Amino acid sequence: MKMNNRFWIPLALTCLFSCLRSEEADVVEEVPEFDLEACQRYAWENAPDLARQRIVVSNRVEQVSIAKAKFEPTFSVRRQIAENPDDEFWRGAVQQTLPGDWNTELSSRTEEDEEGENVTSLAFGVSKVLLGGGTMAESKLPIDRAEASEAQQLLELSEQRRRKRLQVVQRYATVVRGRLTLRLRELQLERAKQNLELAELKEDPLDIANARIRIPESELDVLGAEGRVERGMLDLRREIGMPVQQALTIQTQVVYEVKAVDWQADLDEALLRDEGLQRLAIQKRLAEQELRAARARRMPELRAELNWSGRDVEDLDDSETRGSLVLELPWLERVDKAEYRQQELDLEDLKLQKFEQEEEKRRSLEDVALRLEEARRGVEIQEQRLVVLQDQQRLYRDRWQEGEINNLEFIRSENNLEDNLVNLVSAKIRYLELLAEYEFEAGK
Repeated sequence: MKMNNRFWIPLALTCLFSCLRSEEADVVEEVPEFDLEACQRYAWENAPDLARQRIVVSNRVEQVSIAKAKFEPTFSVRRQIAENPDDEFWRGAVQQTLPGDWNTELSSRTEEDEEGENVTSLAFGVSKVLLGGGTMAESKLPIDRAEASEAQQLLELSEQRRRKRLQVVQRYATVVRGRLTLRLRELQLERAKQNLELAELKEDPLDIANARIRIPESELDVLGAEGRVERGMLDLRREIGMPVQQALTIQTQVVYEVKAVDWQADLDEALLRDEGLQRLAIQKRLAEQELRAARARRMPELRAELNWSGRDVEDLDDSETRGSLVLELPWLERVDKAEYRQQELDLEDLKLQKFEQEEEKRRSLEDVALRLEEARRGVEIQEQRLVVLQDQQRLYRDRWQEGEINNLEFIRSENNLEDNLVNLVSAKIRYLELLAEYEFEAGK
């Protein structure tokens, strides 16, 4: 029996699509679950602000190579062609600046003489500033500036990494706080519905009205908590550099652990590790070098020059040596004096900045230590209050079930208990946030 094509083709396609759907149903998209450390590692690798800072550091590394090229030799070759053959020549030269601003040049020139024979001449010159500059330190200032800039940007990257760690903790804590609060609000809504069922069984109109009012209030609390969780997840994705459309789940198990801190004992280490103070120290060393160079430039410039030249390599007797001393006296030396004074003022400003930053570090470390202790005491008080509210809630529940009071007092006691649970969660998360902030200020 021969089957008609118009029947078996649709049947085959239907079977094929069914198989594809079943395969798609079997494939479950795995969504990564991140804990706090995983979020921090992801941020260090993908956060745009850290990536930009790494680019800046790489740029400064290249700038150091550019500055060091000052002491590398340069080669040049020149070929001149003219209508008059007597004006044609070849010239090659090697120039190099050595530390201490020794400027050297070795050149060779080949041309034809009147008889049509090639004549080669060599020349060597060297010059050095003896007074008014030309020191070893001054000649290396461009390199020192570039290396100082590289070191400062590396410290900036280190500080940004530590700050990113703190910011991820804060964003992560916001989401965890929101998740735990949402769970408590959902339980609150469930209890409100259960209270309504119990009130309807007792057939008390006042109890039923009180229970019904509580349900929409709990639903609004749930909606608000859900919105805070979603906004917190968006902020967390942005902080760690994760695309908004990428799925992300995080662990909400956070261990609350109290740590003893002593800000006075941690202060010396905090001052030593503070990237801002380290950057100021680099700027101060560079400013001192700039000041010494500016002091040398205030003096009249005395430059020594020595030149040797010889024609025809085979006849070295045809040579000439010249030496000279050049003394330059800038008119009134106003520019050099003004630059020297500027360097002095910059150095004084850096000393003031160092004092201000050290005082700010002391103040901020003590302040966060005090807030951390306050948060710890707040958690203890909330835990003590929770025990009292639990006893109160049980008491009001028993009295309501016995018919001694209406459910309004019982609902109030439940609300107080649930609000205290939310406050306790927030207090513990706040303590962990402050602990992370303290470790950041302490340079840990």
